[in-house]
Amino acid sequence: LCHRDGSVAQLLLCLPDIACRIRLVSVWAQESGHGADMLSGAGAKGHFQFTEATAKQYGLDDPNDL
Repeated sequence: LCHRDGSVAQLLLCLPDIACRIRLVSVWAQESGHGADMLSGAGAKGHFQFTEATAKQYGLDDPNDL
């Protein structure tokens, strides 16, 4: 079973193969430079730069949630 603790490291361990992990790390680097507290000019926040509306659409209470 995959237990989520909210960390990117734990999320990576939940992915089924190395190719998925590499793609996710690439997106993470592009979106926030691996920083959780990043804020874009458009108001996107967090590791993967979700706006609050997009975060809610995907069931995240906080754009920094994973």
